[in-house]
Amino acid sequence: MKNWEKLRPLLRESFEQNEIDFLEKKAKDRVDDIKLKLETTKDILNFYRGKISEYHFEILESCMYIKKVFDNGGDIDDLKEQVVRKFGEIGKNMTNLATSGYFEGFIQEYHKEISKQSDFSNNKFRDWFEEIVKITPFTVFVHHQMDENQVIFEIKAKLYKFLKYGAKFLAIHGLGRSNVIKILTAMQKLKEDSNDFDYVTEIMPKELNIIVVKAVLRNLSK
Repeated sequence: MKNWEKLRPLLRESFEQNEIDFLEKKAKDRVDDIKLKLETTKDILNFYRGKISEYHFEILESCMYIKKVFDNGGDIDDLKEQVVRKFGEIGKNMTNLATSGYFEGFIQEYHKEISKQSDFSNNKFRDWFEEIVKITPFTVFVHHQMDENQVIFEIKAKLYKFLKYGAKFLAIHGLGRSNVIKILTAMQKLKEDSNDFDYVTEIMPKELNIIVVKAVLRNLSK
């Protein structure tokens, strides 16, 4: 709290004492909350420590905190914006991957599989990881600023690439009722346009506002 002591004289000019105390308590509460939530993710963080760059590990720590807030039903919009402001597009991608469970799921499982290969090296995994978080080739994250045509374009652009990165399907994620409807409409249009296109839809029960669609082209999955 040393920094707060330095800031107090400056803050006192603009804030009443009780407002300063409130800001200090709010900052301390946030730090305590971060420590607590990161403690519950230490296993996954320890798994990636040394396997990815320090830069990406720093982002991952922020992302895993955001995931815990999200899992507990908290609002993560401001936290995501902070990560994007600091780390840019990769911060946004890694946050989306984290809240969708990829660091505990597919990415970790991928490492475990390729580490069995005789020519495996951590540099190979690190190169693969950095490409994954840069372009997220096996996922499409639909947000409120995307219209239906943009959703279809993103899905088509990635449908022919995801197998290259070890994924068995393309996953399309959306949060919020409007995004759920947008994705369902886009998937139906894609299905009508291609006989080779298949998809499975999972809509989470909480007010039907979370959707995950698993899509695959039959002729590419053989």
